[in-house]
Amino acid sequence: MIHTRIHLTILLLGMSLCFLSSCKDNDDVLNINDSQLTFTYEGGRHTIIVESNDDWSIYGLPEWLSASRISGINTQEVTLTALRNSTGLDREQTLSIRSNNSSNIRTIRVKQYANSEGQVFSVDDTSLKYFNGSTSHFETQDSIILKSSVRWNITGPSWLSMRFKEQLSDMNGEIREGSGTIYLTCSKTYEGKEARKGTITIQTEYGDASIQIPVEQMGLYDVKCVNKHILSDGFWSYTRSGCDTEYIMSGLYEGIVSPEEFSTRQWSNPTSKTGGIIYSELKPETYYTIFTRAMPSQTTVFMEKLNAEVIRTASEVNQPRASITDVQQGADGKWHFKIVMNEQAKGYYYTSAPYTHYHKIQYAVALYNNIGTKNVGFGQTDKTVSPSYTSGTLVTWAVDENGKLSNVVDIYKFGDSGSSSVPVWQKQTGTAHEDIFSAGMANFKIPSSIN
Repeated sequence: MIHTRIHLTILLLGMSLCFLSSCKDNDDVLNINDSQLTFTYEGGRHTIIVESNDDWSIYGLPEWLSASRISGINTQEVTLTALRNSTGLDREQTLSIRSNNSSNIRTIRVKQYANSEGQVFSVDDTSLKYFNGSTSHFETQDSIILKSSVRWNITGPSWLSMRFKEQLSDMNGEIREGSGTIYLTCSKTYEGKEARKGTITIQTEYGDASIQIPVEQMGLYDVKCVNKHILSDGFWSYTRSGCDTEYIMSGLYEGIVSPEEFSTRQWSNPTSKTGGIIYSELKPETYYTIFTRAMPSQTTVFMEKLNAEVIRTASEVNQPRASITDVQQGADGKWHFKIVMNEQAKGYYYTSAPYTHYHKIQYAVALYNNIGTKNVGFGQTDKTVSPSYTSGTLVTWAVDENGKLSNVVDIYKFGDSGSSSVPVWQKQTGTAHEDIFSAGMANFKIPSSIN
């Protein structure tokens, strides 16, 4: 009897200890007093309280956001400080606060606006922009799409000029107004061996919001692939080069390889310094390395300076596509195309232009006119389209279920009566692709009223 009582006592004690241990796990506390924070474009501070009976850490801080502490024990205050947002774009980040001795996690969604409340002031792209070392033909080499509801000014390096609403000028800080495309042109030749760098600053009239865009002009023998665009079975890239470059050699190697591994036997034929580099019939979802090298105008020897860049081709199955197939020419000489979506595409936009020679200005104007007059078709099922002219170009962009444009563009050239229709990237130099994207089509969001 006594033994039975002892065993029972031990059992109850064990159950009590187990219960207390379990309660301790369940009683781990981790709470925060605010799970959503917003900052103005000017930046600022917000203080949160982390309530805990354990030690904890903060994860996911971006470069523009700092914390007074990134870890602590028990309940502590944490001050989050945001830098001024000069990107021209709203930005968001989700932070996580985790207990170090349990699975407890709390998240904080942080958002910082680009502009004052109710004010529109943004650009389509703030990435680094490259320019030739030469000023030949004063060609437009890049552009910025600005949306602004307030007056603004723009400043930048003396070697760049701009065109806005058909007016060519320096970036002299003059007050301007309205939205539109700012075309950028290199206005001074540069003969330095190393690239020179600068910054374009666009800001509101009273300086309460500003946007910075880095720019770079090529050194004497530099070569750079810019505006790289993934096509249906390959890619196309425009080139920027130094002022003494007469020709560019390019080569392609499957995989990510170093210059030491690259074989000179894989160079393609020289191309002009203002041309494009284009490759087709590549493997899907595969990394390729592009090598380029410049040849000066006064020699037949290519410079030793080698440029290497890596691209990844499109997926055949995970990328929304609206492919152009079943190309036929009717008895009347007009062309008929079938646009076929893959499973990832939930719709597509298409437009055409009556140009096959791809003069830069004419082609860009044709596309702009199509946009301006809403002459852009939309479809959500496979269909046959028939442009009203006998020669020209047909372009399609697929969209996903969220309406986002695909990273892959399909472009077809169709010729005069009797000529064959071929994918433009198998026959042309690539200028057509540059025209499309320099015209703002890469980031163009087609209004829903077109649907």
